[in-house]
This record gives sequence, structure tokens and C-alpha cells, in this order.
Amino acid sequence: MLTIIRFLPFSVRGFSLIEATIVLALVGVVLGVIWGTASTISKQQKINQTAEGLIVFATSLQNVMSLTAGAQMGCCPNITPVLVASLGIPAGWSANAANTQLRTPTGSTAGGASFGNRMDFVIDNLNQEQCIKLISAVTCSTKTSGSKMFSGITVYTNSYGGPVTLSSNSSTWPIIPTTSQCVSGVNTVNFITLYIFN
Repeated sequence: MLTIIRFLPFSVRGFSLIEATIVLALVGVVLGVIWGTASTISKQQKINQTAEGLIVFATSLQNVMSLTAGAQMGCCPNITPVLVASLGIPAGWSANAANTQLRTPTGSTAGGASFGNRMDFVIDNLNQEQCIKLISAVTCSTKTSGSKMFSGITVYTNSYGGPVTLSSNSSTWPIIPTTSQCVSGVNTVNFITLYIFN
């Protein structure tokens, strides 16, 4: 006798709502971690590019000022066009059409002014995190390289000439500013470079 075995067709079952919710939640967590990490890396890269641009300007400043007879420039001219014409624009930075104002990778505005034997390189509109990280990056970099490219830093609340929250010379570097030195809101950082005219 021949027995016929009947196979019942498999019923295909999809995800239940609970299973789908769990899977979507896990995917969301993974994407959130990736997004947060990428954002942190991007912010740090912008700080690094800003610090590198400042260092390029400062290390080349002596040659630029000697070539342009900076001693005859008098007080307080905007030397940003001279710096841009001589050095170009650092990676990640941009300039307005007249090269009188720069924009850093962090989105802050920047420019240089000559004051006799020094140049102030001012970066405006830094938030607290950018202020702390930029000063830390520049002071650590210049200290480890043994360079005398910057002689000091002054941090102002709101704008250049506003209340001073930090004043430091290079002998105290590296420094990591506190939250009372780089305030929440707007900070302006003045990087001071001394130069000698030939």
C-alpha cells in the first residue's frame, strides 16, 4: 500500500509590529552613534584647519612684513590683503572679494592688523567650544614645536575691545581655557605675533 504524504504549504510570516519596532530602534541607535561621531570629527577637523591656518600666517609673517616694509605702515592698518597676496588662503579658509576679511573653517570671521612691532590676528564669533579648542590647539602646537610664532592671546567677550576674559603670554603655554575664560555666547580671540623689521 502506498502512502501519500501531503506537505502542507509553509505559511510565510513577516515581522510582527514588536519585532519591527525593535529592529528599527536598533538601526536608529546605530545611525545616531555614527552621526554623532561624524559630527565630532568634522568639528575637530575645522578647529584643526583654523589652527593650521593661523600657524601658517604667523610663521610666514616675518618675511611678509619685511617684504612690504611693514614698519612704514603706521598704526592699525588691515594687513589681511597683504597676508593673502603673499601667502594665499589656507586650506578650508575663504576670503571676501577684496581680501580684507577671511572666513575660517569654523565659520568665524578673521583678519590681521599691524601695530608697530606686532600683528594682532583676530578671530570673531567663536562659540565657547570653538574658543576652548582653538586656543588649546594653537598653544599646544606652538609649545611642542618650540616656535615663538605667537607671543600672547587675549580673549574678549562679544567683540574686539570688549571685556577681557583671558590674557596669556606664551611662557604660560600650553593652556586649556576654562568656561569662564571662553564664555557661552560669542568670544573674540586675539592672537598676538611679534615681528622684527629688517
